[in-house]
Amino acid sequence: MRRSTLITMTFGFILASAAAQAAEPWQSSNLSQLQRSAIVWREMRDCAQEAALRVPDHTVEANRQREATRLNCLRVHHLPIDQQPVRQDAPPR
Repeated sequence: MRRSTLITMTFGFILASAAAQAAEPWQSSNLSQLQRSAIVWREMRDCAQEAALRVPDHTVEANRQREATRLNCLRVHHLPIDQQPVRQDAPPR
C-alpha cells in the first residue's frame, strides 16, 4: 500500500512538472531565439506592471512589498531573477 502510494505521487509530480514546463510559451521548440527573448521580456514587464498595480505606494515598505511581488511573479513563471538591484551610486565600469 505504501509503495503504490509513493509511486502514484511520484508519477503525479512528474506529470505536473512536465505540464508546468509545457505551459510556458517561451519554451516552445519552434520559436527562434529572438522570439523567445521577446516573450520572456514581455512576461517580465507584465510581472513588474502587476506588482506596481498591486502596491501603488512609494514608501520604503511598499517598495519592498512591490519588489517581493515582482520576484514572486518571476519565480512562478520560471523567468530569470536578478535579486541584486542596481546601485545608482555605483561608479561606472
